Amino acid sequence: MLAAQARGDHAEIVSLWTSCPKMEVIAPDPTFSRVIHGVLLEVRSVILQWVEVSHYVVRDRFLATALEADDDSAARTQDRGAVEAREREMGRGWSRPSHASARRLNSRPNSC
Repeated sequence: MLAAQARGDHAEIVSLWTSCPKMEVIAPDPTFSRVIHGVLLEVRSVILQWVEVSHYVVRDRFLATALEADDDSAARTQDRGAVEAREREMGRGWSRPSHASARRLNSRPNSC
């Protein structure tokens, strides 16, 4: 057949085509295979996008938790620093009452 095509002998090509035995071939349909392959690629694409978005959500949650912990510790440090500064200022101007005198002050009846 290939030799007849190379020579351009159309009559021989027709005779070979009609005289060759016909056989049934059981094989997958190429159009159906293309559709299934396309669906498979789309499903993989959707799964990969979902995994990527999930990664961003989890990463941002961890980051937010870490930043909240840093903010809380920084706030505690600032509060502790402010309390110490107030105590230092109070210590400079006047002395704090002792526990005994504080109890005496709290035990007086209210005159109002």
